[in-house]
Formats: sequence, structure tokens, C-alpha cells
Amino acid sequence: MGGLPNASDYGDDISKAQEIAVISPDTAEVIDTITDTKEIEDFVSALNLDQWELKTLPDEASEIGSFGLAQEGTIKLGQTDTDGTLYDIATITLYNGAYISFEIGGFDMTFEDLLKKVK
Repeated sequence: MGGLPNASDYGDDISKAQEIAVISPDTAEVIDTITDTKEIEDFVSALNLDQWELKTLPDEASEIGSFGLAQEGTIKLGQTDTDGTLYDIATITLYNGAYISFEIGGFDMTFEDLLKKVK
């Protein structure tokens, strides 16, 4: 994969999440958990990943909330099923000014949501 990372490249990874934890910026506690497949699809759709543009997070940006995405592990050779344990796969952090930090697979990228920027 050449060139700059594109947020929409990760849409499939995000949509594989089986649980999305909504995390308070003030207490870092989980304030809600989304596990319904349709609600997860709606969440991914609402992100508008194709409108994210790679940017540098401004110093004055402050966190307004985050989401922890988790899914079951991959079934390995010899296994017939997973044990139901969920593993963190990504974190999405929202900042004021329409900035979004996205951490997945050891990569940490910052984007600006162009749709929210113009609103």
C-alpha cells in the first residue's frame, strides 16, 4: 500500500468490530457499549471515513471523547470456535475542531473530518 494512509482503507477493519465502548474524556470510564450489529454499521457509516484527511493535531485541540473497538480473536488452526474473548482492535479519539485520532495495528494517525469542518 503506497502513498499516504487513507481512513476509508480501514472501514472494513472498523466494521468488523463486535463491540464499541464509548469512553468519557473526563473519567476514562466506559459510559456506553454498542454491540448490536446494525448499530455498529450505523456507527461506521456515521464516521464518513471518506471525508477524513490526514492532518497534524493542533496543540490547542482537546479530547471530547473516544471509542474503543473490540472483536473476537481469529480462529486458529485446530480450533472450531473462539472462546468469546474480545480483543481491542482500534481506538478512535475525537477532538474539538473536527479532528480525529485513529489508532489501529500499531499505527496512530490524525485526521480532520472535512464534513464537520465546514458545518
